[in-house]
This record gives sequence, structure tokens and C-alpha cells, in this order.
Amino acid sequence: MPLLIVRHAHAGSRSAWRGDDRHRPLSLKGWAQAAALVPVLAAFGPTRVLSSPYRRCTETVVPVAAALGLEVEVADQLAEGSGAAVVGLLRGLVGTTAVLCTHGDVATEVFGAFGHGPGAGDGERPALQKGSLWVLGEADGTLEVVDHLQPVVVRSDHRTASAGARQVEETTMDNHEIARQIDELVAEEHRLTQAHIGVGLSDEERRQLDRIEVQLDQCWDLLRQRRAAREFGGDPDSAEVRPASTVEGYKQ
Repeated sequence: MPLLIVRHAHAGSRSAWRGDDRHRPLSLKGWAQAAALVPVLAAFGPTRVLSSPYRRCTETVVPVAAALGLEVEVADQLAEGSGAAVVGLLRGLVGTTAVLCTHGDVATEVFGAFGHGPGAGDGERPALQKGSLWVLGEADGTLEVVDHLQPVVVRSDHRTASAGARQVEETTMDNHEIARQIDELVAEEHRLTQAHIGVGLSDEERRQLDRIEVQLDQCWDLLRQRRAAREFGGDPDSAEVRPASTVEGYKQ
């Protein structure tokens, strides 16, 4: 049962943030990365989702927790500057498949304790890009890094103006295609909200935002249907887009 270590997604510049750094949120790029992580993490079948209390970490794993119907558990051992405390947390989770979202310095502690894994030579510091995933496996009670997945590449142009006007695709989609659609919808949602801070949305823009939220709910529902089908020996491709009245609120 693997432990899935995620470095939080993109959260802008530390130096440019004027508030408490614990409250620094994900950027638009970061939200797109978080959405794209959903099918990757969900494929492992985690039963717990843990996070540093820092906002950028909890926001990174909220989408996958929502898709799996799990709560995000805050763990101080994953917080920035927590040092080697993470090692004890991970050892206590042996036998559980869990997602853990943390920071670069804490990930460095993990590598020091359990090895660098694929993609890094002896003594070489592994790449610690935001949004990266490392998989820890267990053999005979010993944890070690067994895989490293690079962050999803997010397009620089997030202005998908047509996203709010169209419907969730009716064709059969696999998890990666659903993640792509979530990526586009989240990007448009944040473009709308961020562009109108202090100004407010027009009536048409509010209607567009409502449509986006419904479509996101439908995407989360599709992921849940596909996961349930896999767990019970069914065909994930039998999942269908369900009406708004059925899926409303799945994103929360």
C-alpha cells in the first residue's frame, strides 16, 4: 500500500505575498495542477488524504479528496519547518494508502530517510518541482521511494472563454480527459472571479459561473462513477454524465 507524497502546487511568489505565508493560496496555474492530479492520485485508491495546515497544501489536495469522498486531514508533521517529524508520521501510516501534501523542505527530509528514488543518482538531490508526486513503497516493514512523477505541464494560456458556455462532453472520457476538462473549467472559473475582484460580476458572468460550477460537479461525479466501477469489477467507461439536479454539490 503506497504512500503518495505531493509537493504543493504552484502558489505564486513568496516575496510578492503580503499576508501571512501560511495563508498564501494557489495560483491559477496551481489550481490547474491540483485538478490534473486528481485522476493520477485516485488511480492508487487512497483511503486517507493528509496535508500541511498551510493553505497552498490543503488547496492542492481538496480536489482529489472531494472526488474520493474523503476529508482532508491536517497534520502538523507536514508543515513547513517541521523537520524530521514527518518520518514518524510516514512510518505510522505503513499499511495505508494515503496522499500527503507537504513542502519542499519536508520532502527533502523524506528523501534523506527513505532514499531519492528513480531519476536521481547517488547523493543527488531529486527535482522538487511544485506539483510533483513521489511514491513510497513498503517491503518487509521498510519504506523506500519507488517512483517519481513530474508535475503536469499546464498551458500558459488559461483563458478558455468557451468553457462556461459548453456542456460537459457527452462522449466517453477516461480519467485523463476528465482531468483536462476540469483543468479548463477551473481556469475559467478563476479567471472570472479574479478579474472582477472589487468590481463584481455582471448578470451574464454570474450565470456563466453557475454553469461552470454545474459542469465541475458533473466531472467529479464522473470520476466517482468510474472509481466505483473499477472497485466492483465493472466497466469504468459505462459512467455517464448525469443531470445537474443529481450531481449538485459534488465539488464541495
